[in-house]
Amino acid sequence: MELREYDRWLPRSAAFKGTTEISAGPIAVGTTYVERGPLGIRHGRLTELERPTRLNFEQPMTMRPRLFGVIGIRVFHTLTPGIDSVHLLRRIELSPQGLVKLAVPLVLNTFRAENERSQFCRNLQKEKLRSDRGAAKLIHFHE
Repeated sequence: MELREYDRWLPRSAAFKGTTEISAGPIAVGTTYVERGPLGIRHGRLTELERPTRLNFEQPMTMRPRLFGVIGIRVFHTLTPGIDSVHLLRRIELSPQGLVKLAVPLVLNTFRAENERSQFCRNLQKEKLRSDRGAAKLIHFHE
């Protein structure tokens, strides 16, 4: 898991402007980062890292403008290695606070679209690695 290499496989989009301000040192529980987007700013923190099977984050997003509130975001990844692939189960918990609660359907659609895009980019990267090296494992993604 390497936050510093996200830009290598996950291009920027309308919703994702990149991962920045990653705390110094090796990536470990407690590592912090910032992700800015048009809807708000996520201040993330790695909450669990059990290589090679678990990876969890908290990344509350302060909405723009601030008076809209905050969306609490928790992301849970469970990876199950297989013979020639890795199964990735990704679960996201959202807890909107403030006026943003009124826009939950729009927020959910935005999250779904970005998750589908990141899944597509992950699989493209794995296919590229597979063709470059001939032995990379595919990631099967499920929400």
